Parts: sequence; structure tokens; C-alpha cells
Amino acid sequence: MIEYRQKLALRAALLTNIDAVSAWSELRSQTSIEDLDHSVTRILPSVYRNIKANLKDADLPKLKGSTLHTWAKNIEFLRQLEPLVVELTKEAIDYRVLKGGAINLLFNPPNFRIMGDIDLLISKSNFEKTLSVLQRTGFAPKYAIACQHFSRFRISLESSFVNQKSLEIDLHVVEARSEAVLFGRMLKLSPCIVIRDNLKIRIPQTESLIIHAIRHGLLAVEPEDLAQMVLDVELLTKKVDLNNLIREMRRLNMVASFHEYLALREEILGATNEPIRKVNNFLPKLSVNPMKIFRRPLILLITLMKAILYRAPRLKDWNQIWRKLDQNRILYLFWLYTGLIRQFELLMTTRFRGFLPQNYPDLKLSPVSIWANDWRFRVSSEKQARLEINLESQAFEKQSFLVFSNGKLVAVTEKNALGKYQLLIRNPSKFNEISIRLPFAGCKECAKQLSDLTISNI
Repeated sequence: MIEYRQKLALRAALLTNIDAVSAWSELRSQTSIEDLDHSVTRILPSVYRNIKANLKDADLPKLKGSTLHTWAKNIEFLRQLEPLVVELTKEAIDYRVLKGGAINLLFNPPNFRIMGDIDLLISKSNFEKTLSVLQRTGFAPKYAIACQHFSRFRISLESSFVNQKSLEIDLHVVEARSEAVLFGRMLKLSPCIVIRDNLKIRIPQTESLIIHAIRHGLLAVEPEDLAQMVLDVELLTKKVDLNNLIREMRRLNMVASFHEYLALREEILGATNEPIRKVNNFLPKLSVNPMKIFRRPLILLITLMKAILYRAPRLKDWNQIWRKLDQNRILYLFWLYTGLIRQFELLMTTRFRGFLPQNYPDLKLSPVSIWANDWRFRVSSEKQARLEINLESQAFEKQSFLVFSNGKLVAVTEKNALGKYQLLIRNPSKFNEISIRLPFAGCKECAKQLSDLTISNI
């Protein structure tokens, strides 16, 4: 669900003249610029470009400062990316720069999109070569991504690397992602070549960027994802070949998703602009493809088979999971074995109260933790501004773990000799379901290291 302040910021960034200024004035009547959260401040550079000619009060230098800061940060990120691109090109590795990185390369100056990292897409066949290139150019794994026990867990859904200057590269392997069809199509199509400082950099075709923006935005993993989707699609439609966009949407079965996006866009901005209207006129309200109806169950079956083979819980563990988990068993097993972590976590925390039973006691580990590589417990909070929880395990001496609260990543434990970690959750909900998981890769033996986990509330 998109928040009202995000809607106002988008209207200020995308509507014209008096409508944009009016939206900005309403937003400012509710809060100061300094008190806006990240989901809104990331829209401010676009607000500045759109209304700077009609804005003369004290907000103008603040918006300009935000835009200049975004420009300086993005310029530095792209500069640090260049040596990596040079080496990828030397090794003849086919890659694509995705999302914010692609948009800031496509548009000039590169201050349209605030970047926290740069996403890089490759195929599985180039994974090992890419790891070598990353190492040569000064990037090291951000997390311990390689399983210590079995080489088959080496390739993960996402692999994060960081250099000494804090540029983070998120490496996406086509075959290991739920967006495999879309990502595979991105690599199959000829890249869009952007020349920066005489260096040729590969990004996906514009229509692929639009489809990916809609796909990612509708998942709404983070609070700002929906707003960022609208901002990106509005910007990219200015450069797209509409006939190609229509063809690609049909090919990738994105018609229903597009209409979902369109409904959100019209809720925020009102009347549809001409390029979007043209696309809408050529796309049917319902897209039925008999082949895809039969393909979906087959793909789901293949996904389940792969998950059963490669995820840590073994077939003989099914009975333990089924017997000990009191409710939501089917959804939990589906979450566990398909790896659709973000989607199902979001569903369970927004529609229900998480995976654990409603009467589950606080600070008690779920009985399926050891089987699921998912160390889960609940903490209740009554009108507290923050929760502080002590975690202790010898595993913290050797390994970092991801910590989620109600489906959102809230912390990454730090390796330390004491084997202790203090978890801080700001603005907790009434019920907080905490999940501690290995970062992207691992096996049953890795997960057993947390068997000694103890939890205490401060």
C-alpha cells in the first residue's frame, strides 16, 4: 500500500505546473523536509527538477542540495563501476547493469535515481569468471555466501560484494532467480550501449527496464518500491519504443501486471498520459495463452523438485515439520521449499500474524527452526518506541546472519569473539515475528550452528 506522503511527492515530481506545486505545498504543510523518511526523500531530486522554476521559498535550496548530493553520490558509484566493466569486457562476460544504475546511465545528469548499490545481471555460465573479476577489482563478499560444507550451495539467489569505498554490487544470476524468464530475455536481447568516459557499458533495452520496474514494484518488498516503480516507469516511457514495449509485455505475460500498475498510477496521478494510454489501448484486459496455462503448473512442479533437492530440509524431515508446526503449515512448507521468501513473508505478515501460531509464547524458538534453516521466534510489544533483544550463540563467532522482523530485513549480525549480538528494532509492531537466517546460501550443517541460540529481552 502506497503512503499518502509518497503520493504527494510523486504528484509534485510528475504533474505539471500548479498541480505539482500544490501537491508539494500540501506535503510541506504536513511535515518538514528534514522529517521525511527515505521512501519520500528518494523522490526529492525529481521534485526539484519538476518544480524548481515555480518555487521561490526556503525549500528551493534544500531540494537543490538533495539533488546535488544524489548527483555526487551517483557519479562516485558509476566511477567506481568503470574498472569492473573494463575487466568484464576483457573477459567477454555478457552482463547488464540493472535498475537504478541503468537509469542513471541512460539519463544525464545521473541524479534521477538514488542508488544504494549497483545491480549486475549475469548468466550461470559466467558466475565463476565474474567472481574472479570482482576479486581482481577490489570487491569482496559482503556476507559469507559460500556454504562451508557443500559446493552445490555456492550459487545463491543474490550475492552481494563490496569494495573498500563502500560501493556494493548485487550480483544476480539468471538461472537462480524467480525472474529467470525476464532476466533471460534481457541477456538474449541486444544490450543498450551507454558510453560513459569513452567506456561502453551494457544495460537492458528500455522496454525490459520498464517491465522489470513493474515486476519489482508490484512485489513491494520495501515501503518505497511502489513509489519508485511509478517514478521509473514515467521516466522510461519517454525513451521507449511503444510497439516494442507492447510486444515484450505480451511475450512475457505481463499484461495483467501492467493493468495493476496502471490502476495505481491513475490513483496517484489521475489521467493517463499519451504513451501509457497508447500501450493500454493495444493490450487486452485479460491475457489468456493456453500454453502458459499448462506451463505454470509444470514450472511450479520443477521449482518444487529443485527446492526439495537443493534446500537443506530432507524428505524425511517433512514429518517433523508437519507434526510440530501448529498452523499455517501448507504456506510455511511452500515458503520453505520454493524459496519465495519475500513474497510469502509479506503475505503472512500483512494478511495474518506471521507463520507462528497466535498463542505462541514470546522468546521461544519455533520447533521447526533446526529443520528449516529459519530460526524464528516472537516478541510482543505494547507501545514501545524500540525493542532490544540479546542473542547469544557460538555461531556468531564465525558467521553473519540476516535478521528479519515481520518480513523486513532489520539487521545483519556481526561476527565477534563473544558470540553475542544485541538486536535493536525501532518502532516495533504489537506482534513481532523475528527470523534469523543464513545470508543467501547454506546447508543443514550451517544452520545447526545456531542450535545453541539463547534469546533474552532487555
